[in-house]
Amino acid sequence: MTDKTNSTPPRRAAWLELYTVQKSRATQSARVADRGRPPRIMSLKSIHTTITESDEALLSKWREMVFKLTGRKITLGEVAGLLARICDDRLGALNLQDEPSSIEVLVDLLVSGQIQVSVPKRKSRKQE
Repeated sequence: MTDKTNSTPPRRAAWLELYTVQKSRATQSARVADRGRPPRIMSLKSIHTTITESDEALLSKWREMVFKLTGRKITLGEVAGLLARICDDRLGALNLQDEPSSIEVLVDLLVSGQIQVSVPKRKSRKQE
């Protein structure tokens, strides 16, 4: 048997492809018949949120980075959605048997891929 190498690139996440499509659509010049605001690929929902100044600074930092990479303006909501999807994909890639038992365990898993904090086990209501 001959060893065949797969020449196709690995499949990207569907949500990442949507961001890429938006980038390519933003860089295309509008034809005369296509003037005006182009239709959105994804539907957006307006929500109200309250965050700390440090969280806002982090989101702004990520927005600048994504802007430099895509060449288009991006909202803080899009940045939050992008980071949430990255976290969701990261957690999915860990193939956990059970859900994390605490926020500390969740953060350790997302950051390092392993649990590094010692968290006391919670007593079940039956044990109390």
